[in-house]
Amino acid sequence: MRTENIIISAALLFFLLSVISTAQAQEKVIFPSAPIPPSAFKIKQAKAKGITLQPTPGIDITGYMFRPDHKSPRPAIITLVSSEGLQNSHRLWGQKLADWGYVNLLIDSYGSRGGTSLRDTPNANLFNDAYNAYHFLQTQKYVKNDQIALLGFSIGGSSLFSILNAANPRRPEGITFKAGIALYPNCDTSIKLIAPMLILQGDKDPINSSHSCKAVAKEANQWENDITYHLYSGVTHFYDDKNYSKIEGDRSKAQSLPYQFEKNHYDEKAHEHSLILIKSFLGQHLN
Repeated sequence: MRTENIIISAALLFFLLSVISTAQAQEKVIFPSAPIPPSAFKIKQAKAKGITLQPTPGIDITGYMFRPDHKSPRPAIITLVSSEGLQNSHRLWGQKLADWGYVNLLIDSYGSRGGTSLRDTPNANLFNDAYNAYHFLQTQKYVKNDQIALLGFSIGGSSLFSILNAANPRRPEGITFKAGIALYPNCDTSIKLIAPMLILQGDKDPINSSHSCKAVAKEANQWENDITYHLYSGVTHFYDDKNYSKIEGDRSKAQSLPYQFEKNHYDEKAHEHSLILIKSFLGQHLN
């Protein structure tokens, strides 16, 4: 376990890690979602009433594939978006991951169900989307199918704790993620994880308090979890999204002010440093 409170120097060089603001998804893809079986609790309830529950039919899931310029198969990362849905900041992360040599599948969980965010699409199943994305990536010749990791933002990052929970009975057999990266999540405590995790968060986050993630880092040895936790001083939720910048020229003119704009702020230094940490973490855990 490694726990650090980081105050970033203004002299930190970003150079090759800068994000290209005009980057676009390389390829729109659609992959099937397997039927979702009812939970054991719902089966038990239905059985008591003499009812046999059937799985919920699967749907087609839309994603955006970012691919590096490599001829040989590459490790892959599945991205789960925040409760605000697919944002340009997520696309920029996809392009950056491809620049580093990774395949990135960015899932549009809400758009696939006809919505834009958690508020208008509360039935979005990020867990199942991640599992189906895993199976889809395993069929792609340009992917190292035993080298797949997860990246999640906000609720997407929070979902990683269930997806990687060793005691999760709903994770399909044969799915083995190599690592997980969660940005500003709400963390689940007292669980055993099946993969190393990097957690990045700000101590001024008004949406997800750092309390639970501090606890996860503190109890990592107890649960034999490989946790790397970084808490940024003075940093809020959505700190990697330029649409939260208070400098008008930094924001997209095509978009209205985002959710809780006044309470959250883009932090260039924390964003830049996160890129460095994530690149290093992926280099350690993906071949």
